[in-house]
Amino acid sequence: MNGVMMDRRFVLAFRLLMGWTFLYAGAWQVLSSDFSAATFLAHTKTFHDIYAPLTSPTIAPVLTFLVSWGHLLIGLSLVSGLLVRGSGVLDGTASPSGVDRGAGCSWRGGVSF
Repeated sequence: MNGVMMDRRFVLAFRLLMGWTFLYAGAWQVLSSDFSAATFLAHTKTFHDIYAPLTSPTIAPVLTFLVSWGHLLIGLSLVSGLLVRGSGVLDGTASPSGVDRGAGCSWRGGVSF
């Protein structure tokens, strides 16, 4: 087995694992009535002054909608293999914390599945 085939399998496995992670988290966030991005942001230690204004009652519902559906769509994209490069762009903006930034990365080497 040559190195290119091994690289492709590694990328596929990583994409499916990260896709499942996003899909599971997004499904839980969309289906759960308890999820709120504001709760998470209110308790951040790093950059609290930046994230605290996002917990206001006017912004929180919109942000929660964007985060939960963003995670779900990124997961669907990565698992299905459709719009994988686009999900890399969404990944950087879907999570206000940036914790999962880069998980849906775009591969510039022309490797796509």
